[in-house]
Amino acid sequence: MSSQGERANWTDPTYRKYFIDLCMREANNGNRSGATLKPTAWNRISQELKTLTGKSITPKQLKNGWDYMKRQYLTWLKLTMTTRHGYNSTTRTFDWPPERWEEYLKKYPEAKQFRNKPLANAEELEALFSGAVATGAYNWSSGMEGIPEMGNLSSMLSETPINVENNDCEVKTPDSYTNVDEPLPDDMQRCKKKQKKSKSDETREDINKLVDVLEKTDDKGPSIT
Repeated sequence: MSSQGERANWTDPTYRKYFIDLCMREANNGNRSGATLKPTAWNRISQELKTLTGKSITPKQLKNGWDYMKRQYLTWLKLTMTTRHGYNSTTRTFDWPPERWEEYLKKYPEAKQFRNKPLANAEELEALFSGAVATGAYNWSSGMEGIPEMGNLSSMLSETPINVENNDCEVKTPDSYTNVDEPLPDDMQRCKKKQKKSKSDETREDINKLVDVLEKTDDKGPSIT
């Protein structure tokens, strides 16, 4: 085997699935190291991929594949966090008019890959990388240690309202309201709703910051192109 290894095709469905499954097995067996896997894990994956596919892929190439898929996942995750993201759960694509896509791609050109097709192996990549989004900032000393671990991000994001006005609103329940079954006045109910949405907005902002931290790390593989 040459030191360069053979060419790895991370878009081939079968090869990609083999690789992801092997990475998940190593991660589940406690072989993570920061935002990636331990060197011994990459060696095992390299050997097993050769058995499964006949291709000799170096650990360095495998790390590049990991980074490539992580960036794909983060790009897709950011799309799901966008206001009025229009995600179609049937086609697993985003139902946006052309002008909205053009506007978004000016800022995030890497999202072009999801304009007409979904993220391949989305559920597996979420299982592999969502923990890294929630806790990965600690590994890079991002200064965000006060943010708690958030578990399954996609399900949280789907329940998180956005574009809410954050007007100051302090709810003070009068002492006269001692009966828990007695409804609060309309203005107090509105305040409680605003406070709940404001907290959700803060959670969404924290997740966005964590995604940005991971996207700016120096541990980069091949470009999306």
